[in-house]
Order: sequence, then C-alpha cells, then structure tokens
Amino acid sequence: MAVVEAVKEASWLTGLVNELGVQQGGVQSHCASQSVIDVRFHKIRELIASGEILLQNIGTVENAADMLTKPVTTDKFKHCLDLLNVYSC
Repeated sequence: MAVVEAVKEASWLTGLVNELGVQQGGVQSHCASQSVIDVRFHKIRELIASGEILLQNIGTVENAADMLTKPVTTDKFKHCLDLLNVYSC
C-alpha cells in the first residue's frame, strides 16, 4: 500500500512541476514486492506501463526500510543506516 501512496504523490508532484514549466523524466520508486499492485490500482499500473513511474524491485539486502518493518541483526541494522547515510558522531 505504501508504494501506491508514494506513486500517487509522485504523480501529483510531477503534474505540479510540469505546470511550473519544468520537464522531467519518469519518477523512480523502489518496491520490495511488485506483486502488491493488483487490479484495484489500474491507474498506478497505467502510469507504470506508460513509463511515467519507474518501479524498481529492491532486494532485501539493499532495502533500508527493513530495519523499520521487521527484526534485523545488528549487522543488518548498521548496513541499513549506511544505506540511509546515517552515521554516529
């Protein structure tokens, strides 16, 4: 559901930016499971098919959100912090 909300926001922001006269390419979004976009979200599927939204699958090794959504080892937690460029002082 989160990727659907993110795509809706990206689509709205793209429209706003286009109205301001700035042309840009497709919006890139990462998703751990592309199967989440089912038949209830036809508009999102259309945006992906047209290339306006570029949905990239992200494996669990490079998914920084794992540390917020499931139990992870200390090493995985530190790796997620590195992915987010969060460092201790």
